[in-house]
Amino acid sequence: MAVRRMGRVVMLAVAAALLAGGAAWAMSEPEAPCAVTQTIPDTFPELRKGGFSGELHLVLLQDKDHPVQTDDGRSLWAIQKAITYRTHAGDVITIPPGVQTDLASIPRLLWTFLPPDGPWAQIAVFHDLLYKTKGSGMWSFHKDGSDPKPSLSRATCYSRKEADELLRDGMTDLKITGFRRWAIYTGVRVGGGAGWGK
Repeated sequence: MAVRRMGRVVMLAVAAALLAGGAAWAMSEPEAPCAVTQTIPDTFPELRKGGFSGELHLVLLQDKDHPVQTDDGRSLWAIQKAITYRTHAGDVITIPPGVQTDLASIPRLLWTFLPPDGPWAQIAVFHDLLYKTKGSGMWSFHKDGSDPKPSLSRATCYSRKEADELLRDGMTDLKITGFRRWAIYTGVRVGGGAGWGK
């Protein structure tokens, strides 16, 4: 038991050191200009800031008899039922059924402590949407990006920093605090740049 606990402490310390090492670089990344061409109406006026419209319903994507996976082995999921989040600024983001996600994009090495489907999955899908659309929220079911649909109520794009802050704030709303929130937030600030727009 003590050896297992010590191993976890060492793993967390290594992860924290790796994350902290790139923090200065991540905080200074340049932002490309972006435009939101369409917005959605606020159909949830009663939804409080930091609130979700319901539960997260997902379907595992299958290819014949096997789950569909990302290149690094994470399973892909599709939103089964629309879900909305009201940001701390009062904006609304709605994810419709069919949008794909890999939940929290946490490196496999850390899954024992921070699994992709942990209690942060509900806010991670909103973070995924903003990352995949470079903050515009304009998503498409077509590989070529044709016929894009809006998912944001605000008329300006989210920067990568704002998307990461939305993840952090959403974890607070879900009562995820302390080291886990810090590690996930710092991880996306340091290592998330490669996933912006993908």
